[in-house]
Amino acid sequence: MIVLVVCTGNTCRSPMAEGLLKSFMKEAFGESGWQVGSAGTAALDGDEAAENAIAAMEEMGIDIRSHRARLVNLSMIEDADLILAMTERHRDAVIALVPDAADKIRVLAMADPYGMPLEVYRECALELSRQLRELTDEIKKEEEEKGRKKNNREE
Repeated sequence: MIVLVVCTGNTCRSPMAEGLLKSFMKEAFGESGWQVGSAGTAALDGDEAAENAIAAMEEMGIDIRSHRARLVNLSMIEDADLILAMTERHRDAVIALVPDAADKIRVLAMADPYGMPLEVYRECALELSRQLRELTDEIKKEEEEKGRKKNNREE
């Protein structure tokens, strides 16, 4: 399963979400094939994560210092099983590139903390954490249900 997180510059929200979701998925599923990546609709390839994004994540025990921004492209969108867009605008940008992707996009509705003080990044990180924890729990329940159905068919 491949999850792609999309924002604008791929230096604030989406790297924080990527780090959080990787952590939550590893907790929930171990090393079982979940891939999480991020990209931006107006990213400059190679940009580092914002200092305040790095600091907010470090406070949560997640290291995103090695993150490098990527511009979202067709293959990323096509390869993803689930796309998490930070806003409706990001969803629309993804759909403009790949109209068939609409059904696999979920909007998180997260305001951009770019250029704001660390406290705003902390608040963003906490809200991302809440939403992504709920998403992880939802996916885990779905996977467990699929597993139960498969076992029932095999019996």
